[in-house]
Amino acid sequence: MAEVWNDERLKEFVQKTLGCVCPEEVFEKIEVGRHLVEGYSGELTRIVVGDKLLIYVARPDPGNNFADRADLVGLAGKTDRDANKYNRFRLVVAFSEGFTQKDHVSERFFKTFVTDEKMHLHFVSEKLL
Repeated sequence: MAEVWNDERLKEFVQKTLGCVCPEEVFEKIEVGRHLVEGYSGELTRIVVGDKLLIYVARPDPGNNFADRADLVGLAGKTDRDANKYNRFRLVVAFSEGFTQKDHVSERFFKTFVTDEKMHLHFVSEKLL
């Protein structure tokens, strides 16, 4: 199920759930839309906050192994971040009960992006989206 974002809800999500300390002015411009990454079939939402922060919210298909795609989605985010000169990229993996891939996803993501301090991974319960 797709999440519905409004500016206030998104600001709260970025600040409280993700822990970002973005200045207030970045929240004056927010873009939200669907995004496609070749090789990833799950639902993906692309959020840009103030032309500074890029967020992908991934909702993995329950039957697929997202850990095998985490670095692929992360690389797409890194490429998007760099091409558009955003400051940071945050990959948010929405999970429901029974999601057992956190350790494997983290391992793949951090192994791939260990030297990039502007790449972040978050696991967020679907209930918070």
